[in-house]
Amino acid sequence: AAHEQGVIHRDIKPANILLSRGRPLVADFGIALAVTTAGGGRLTETGLSMGTPYYMSPEQASADRRPSAASDVYSLGCVLYEMLVGEPPFAGSSAQAVLAKILTGEAPAPSVVRPSIPPNVDAAIRKALEKLPADRFPSAQDFVRALADPGFQHGALATGAPRASTRASARGWRGAIPWALAAVLGVALLIQVGPTPPERVRRADLVLPDTAMLAFVGETPLGVGLPALAVSPDGGTVAYVAQGSSSVQLYVRRLDQLDVMALPGTDGAYAPFFSPDGEWVGYFSGAELKKVRVTGGAPLTLAQLQLPYGAAWSPDDRILVSVQEGDRLAWVASGGGSPVPIDGLSGVLPQFLGSGDWVISAGRDRRLIVMSLETGEMFGINRQGLVPESEVAETSDLFYGSNPRYLASGHILYLSGDGVVFALPFDGARLEVRGTPEAVLDGVRQEGVWGAGQLGVADDGTLVYARGENAGLTRLVWRDRSGAVDTLSAFPAAQYGALDLSPDGSRLVVRVLPAAGPAEVWHLDLVQGVRSVLGGVPTRGVQWWPDGRRLAFSLSDPVATVVMDAANSGARDTIPGWALVETAADGTLLVASPSGLAIRTANPPDAPPRVLDAEFDGWGAAVSARGQWIGFTSEVTEEAGYEIYLLRAEPPYDLFHVSPGGGEEPVWSPEGELVYREGQRWMAVTPPASPGSRPGPPRVLFEGPYQNVLGRSHDIGPDGRHLLLAEPSRGSTSQLVLVTNFFEEVRRLAPSN
Repeated sequence: AAHEQGVIHRDIKPANILLSRGRPLVADFGIALAVTTAGGGRLTETGLSMGTPYYMSPEQASADRRPSAASDVYSLGCVLYEMLVGEPPFAGSSAQAVLAKILTGEAPAPSVVRPSIPPNVDAAIRKALEKLPADRFPSAQDFVRALADPGFQHGALATGAPRASTRASARGWRGAIPWALAAVLGVALLIQVGPTPPERVRRADLVLPDTAMLAFVGETPLGVGLPALAVSPDGGTVAYVAQGSSSVQLYVRRLDQLDVMALPGTDGAYAPFFSPDGEWVGYFSGAELKKVRVTGGAPLTLAQLQLPYGAAWSPDDRILVSVQEGDRLAWVASGGGSPVPIDGLSGVLPQFLGSGDWVISAGRDRRLIVMSLETGEMFGINRQGLVPESEVAETSDLFYGSNPRYLASGHILYLSGDGVVFALPFDGARLEVRGTPEAVLDGVRQEGVWGAGQLGVADDGTLVYARGENAGLTRLVWRDRSGAVDTLSAFPAAQYGALDLSPDGSRLVVRVLPAAGPAEVWHLDLVQGVRSVLGGVPTRGVQWWPDGRRLAFSLSDPVATVVMDAANSGARDTIPGWALVETAADGTLLVASPSGLAIRTANPPDAPPRVLDAEFDGWGAAVSARGQWIGFTSEVTEEAGYEIYLLRAEPPYDLFHVSPGGGEEPVWSPEGELVYREGQRWMAVTPPASPGSRPGPPRVLFEGPYQNVLGRSHDIGPDGRHLLLAEPSRGSTSQLVLVTNFFEEVRRLAPSN
């Protein structure tokens, strides 16, 4: 009757269905009348979702301004579901958690929980609860008819789900349910009230004790920055990393209390995250994935992982981890066990896109990625929507950022490269872009390499973040062995990456990540202080040719090496059949040939290669002058970190493990030493003088707070000076910012179409 008059109730729930002398009446049309009085929907233009979360339709949960009669049909289906099963289709620890499940989850069929429910009643409820309004009943009367029709069917139950009940029980239900529902649909206006106004957004400083301040960078693999705080799903607790007496460890602060509590045994913790029920904090320590109860107790080790970079706890109680510096995703059981790799998927700091089937992450190039855990598909994102991985290379308007996460407000939240937080309106159920990204916050501390932001958002819209600079912005410096440092002030602070110094030390090619957009390759004249951007080159693998005038990079299809003039990128030569791996200043080349890894000379380029008849399993190789030795990075086991190996490039092909403390990024010094990075220390190893002897022990050249990046973060000039990337102070803070009802601000600043 209400729908015939064009009135949508918008808040069908048990509390609004009253019994008057045994007859049910629909009560409280206050929201419907207030919306009508306000002009047919203006009250929802701020993003206010009207209704009670447990019984709201997906379109209401996503703040649709004009819900149809199908929205009330959905709510009525929720009421009947609860009458038969004992609880609503979706439950959660907070309103925002419930809304997220409504948007992205799938409720179990009623008969899965109560096998005695007749199959047509089960089917009718499932149709009423369809995500799309067009897939539901066109009217409440059609809902009633389906409940009275023993032959009504809709879709199919999941495999193994309980099926029909007995014919006798079906007859009994036919007599009762249609009458009750038809009576419920009789309209009685009992109370008239206005809509509840949106809760105010409030900000406050959250002060931590000086003895337990937030530590931005802890003992993470390779010394890179990762998230140091997390907020529980219900918004009631903050877990964070703080510097203890001898090591960093986890602390928790309940937001209804003033004190913080240390979690003993969590030494070396980084990248904390909560379980869905908020009872556990997952975290990493070294190469181990662990968990500990929020209330304390002995931490449990779940798995050994190789270079983990973030994790998320799934709704079905599994942990999704990023390993191998973001090259792979894997599952780990919440009770512990060996990681199970997920073929074809990669990304850093992954987060679930509402349900446990879709994930949002960022690639190593800072491109936002949406991926399906079920099909293995990966997509970029632009203003039109999802872009298949096969089309990404030809798409110029992709969104770039870091540390993305999906909010129950219907937005993807992510950081740019300068500490600004953006919100992109996004329908997580339909995987649709619903607007343009808008800045909603700035001044957030952001770490280098993968741009992890020091912030956490709860399902109820509680936001906690740390102020600070963008730690990814670095400057280039020269450092000599006496410790003197000279900053190259002619060039701006930027997110520098892999670098390669010309043989004479006067010029540099370096990979740079802009604040938003794809990576670039810069050509820097260190003498003149002149910068230019190289076009038409890959953003990885560009290096100097031994003559110091040209640059080179490899192609894969077909395999070839391109040599181009550094001052005129149009002047290019292509050398087919082999791919350049590394060059030495004297003209020695390490290449990948059809026959395997080989040594050859740059001039003439057609000189016969000397193929290495040796086993080689590594990357980041560096060849010494005259091609006598190759230093490279590899891994001892799947769980261990990176190690440095030294391979004699001629028989008997002696192989030596030379980095007892781990290492990466080998380069050769003018003195013939292999120099590599061990965290924040630079080590040097002297090769053996003759076959049968061993290299000398590694020695420390110097230590320093220098940025670790993707690719090589240092090189050595012909005078023995080191060119490095300087890292801002790691720092800490005793003050966080607390924002309540943050979703209201996100909806206001980044409205959906």
